[in-house]
Amino acid sequence: MPDIEIPKKYRSPKLMVVGDSLAQGCRSLSVSKDLCAQSYGSVLAESQGWDYIAPTHPQPVVMDVEDIIRRADDLLTFVNIRKRIDKNIQAWVRTFESPPSGTSLCFDNVAIAGSTTAQFIGHTAKTWRKEFRDKLATYDKATGLVAKLGAAGALHFSINGQFTLNPTGDAAFDDLTQLDWAFARKPETLIVHFGHNDGLYPIGGYGQIPESGLAPMKKAYLEGIKQALSAPAEIGHLVIILLPKIGCVANLVPEGDRLPDGFYHESYKTVFPYEASIRGKDLAEMDAQIKAINGEARTLIGPHQAKRRITVIDTYQVFSKYDFKNTGSPSAQIRIEDALPIDNRYLEGRIVPETPLPGGGNLATRPTRTFKQGGFQSIDGMHPSAVGYAAFAVELANEINLPRNKEAILKKALKKEKLITDFPSPLPGFIGLVNLIKDIFDKPDKTEDDEKTMFIKKAAPICVASIAREFQRR
Repeated sequence: MPDIEIPKKYRSPKLMVVGDSLAQGCRSLSVSKDLCAQSYGSVLAESQGWDYIAPTHPQPVVMDVEDIIRRADDLLTFVNIRKRIDKNIQAWVRTFESPPSGTSLCFDNVAIAGSTTAQFIGHTAKTWRKEFRDKLATYDKATGLVAKLGAAGALHFSINGQFTLNPTGDAAFDDLTQLDWAFARKPETLIVHFGHNDGLYPIGGYGQIPESGLAPMKKAYLEGIKQALSAPAEIGHLVIILLPKIGCVANLVPEGDRLPDGFYHESYKTVFPYEASIRGKDLAEMDAQIKAINGEARTLIGPHQAKRRITVIDTYQVFSKYDFKNTGSPSAQIRIEDALPIDNRYLEGRIVPETPLPGGGNLATRPTRTFKQGGFQSIDGMHPSAVGYAAFAVELANEINLPRNKEAILKKALKKEKLITDFPSPLPGFIGLVNLIKDIFDKPDKTEDDEKTMFIKKAAPICVASIAREFQRR
């Protein structure tokens, strides 16, 4: 670890969090100041009355997917998205050149969404900055809709990484990894939560089984655990959060009959960002491998627990506790006062009766929907909603013996969760369009090499037809 001097005001915070997206508070594939403030670390700190500095991104990282979807009743959504992303990236270039006044020197949550285990262990602000410059050059040179959007997506990680690890761009802190920050600041409690981007995300997000299973990621994951266990003794409480049960994520929708084990189904269909299929027996095998890796991590941790205070959080079991979609058990649902039950089915809304327009008339409008089911996880079906993060914070508080008022915490989270209180009506149509447009670009007309023209000729009419079908469903 670099030899650095941490200003006194930043030493020994009550809580720090390191890791990847589930630790940072990412949802719907988006990272922003508001979303980081809904992370389980933020919720836990607030419930205890602790000071806690969550990341304060001055604008979302590249794009706010939920905002884009809420605007998707506009046919220009896909045409304008490139301009909106370009505007965001240029705003980040200015941010790095001149950070907003009042930006904290460092954050208590330095987890970085999308980071692999190798990046969690080894990447610094300097590393991320170099990647940003390289990928920004690629973005600037890219031509065509698909190439430009792909290059923009690749910028997400380096933007988030360099800002989160060194928000003011102070050269003195350029060589610190996530763990370096934590080990230098010596929080009273350190939560370590990583390992989801070395094979787990493709399973739940795209229905893709790694050719070699999860064996390649195991070595890196266990090395990350070893790194965390080397934390200085001044960190009074080390909390290590193990890997989740991927079969429980909302994005994998059960299909067909149950398999003989009584838990998994014949197959599962992904919803977001597009449809794919995975066999239930393959999913069961991946979960078995995750459970085995967690077991090896416990074996590594065991001897250290005799020397210092370490709490291991069995995320596999926590996810199983809230797995209504596979079990159908009412106890797996979250019930908050008179609200509909919240669970790990994919987010879905119901069409509400048409509301007469002021002054009469029959001008067509997109159908309006209200929350029907799901809500434990966000639009991507992988990361929790505000309620999901709050529920995890309650589980954490329970495991580390902190006072908690579960009802009050969940009630407050529900008020913040617009996916439930203000359902994004364009969501079903948006997902349908993504699938249709993906099919177009996967199988383009070989005589058509102009992506913009291809979109106008082929995708735009489909957009119109899709919205027309929505009208007919009213």
